Amino acid sequence: MNQNNFFMWLPQEVTLYIFSQLDIQSLCRASMTCMSWFATIRNNDRLWKPHCLAVRAVCRREVDDDRKSGYSWRVSIIFVVCSILKYTVVGVNQTLLSAWMR
Repeated sequence: MNQNNFFMWLPQEVTLYIFSQLDIQSLCRASMTCMSWFATIRNNDRLWKPHCLAVRAVCRREVDDDRKSGYSWRVSIIFVVCSILKYTVVGVNQTLLSAWMR
């Protein structure tokens, strides 16, 4: 077994459980590790739902509107975080954002 790609040998449920233990910042960083992790994290909305629900406590209208519009939990959390960052940090990295929005 290749030590560098041990995740491919784990059952999907185990991989998702491990990723579900990460905070949002760690989850985003893990997604930049390799294409396999990126795809796993990006394509599993249930990893993003708890983070989105936590933010919903503060930004209920925004999250509810996104969900009613058909956006995934992942896209909803990105929208909320970016709108928060817009008011606290100048210059959100558009390349990174556009990669996550695809």
